[in-house]
Parts: sequence; structure tokens; C-alpha cells
Amino acid sequence: MTCGGGGAIVAAVDASPPSLAALTLAARLGRQWRLPVRAVCVDDSRIARLAGHPGAVALCPLTARARPLAPAPAAPVPHG
Repeated sequence: MTCGGGGAIVAAVDASPPSLAALTLAARLGRQWRLPVRAVCVDDSRIARLAGHPGAVALCPLTARARPLAPAPAAPVPHG
């Protein structure tokens, strides 16, 4: 997110109350800073396959910081 230098405000949304509040705040900031607002929603059951790609990152919706997208640990297989 930039202020006055161009760019856009990006808000991750998933229809949860916190994400809708973030989108409302993003809209308010967009008006204040005269920046476009982009809402991003990912709902893809195949996203776990991306974790093996070296360029895949996850973005924190609160801080916009990127971190490597790590594969989820395998679930233990019940014996018996």
C-alpha cells in the first residue's frame, strides 16, 4: 500500500466479518488517498499444489507481508 505515490490498496476478502471490515477500511483509505482498491479472494481446492512452486507466497491480509507458501503437514494415517 502506498500513500500519494501511486499504486493501489489491496484487501483480501473471504466473506468473514474481519475481511469485510478490512474491505470497508480499504475503501475508506482509497477515498482518502485517492487510490484504487483491489479486493482479492482465492477459493481454489488446487492451491495446495502451488506450495511446491519456489515462487509461491502467501500474503498476510493484515500486514501485506509475503511469506513462502509452505505445504500443509500430512495428516497422520490411523492404524487399525
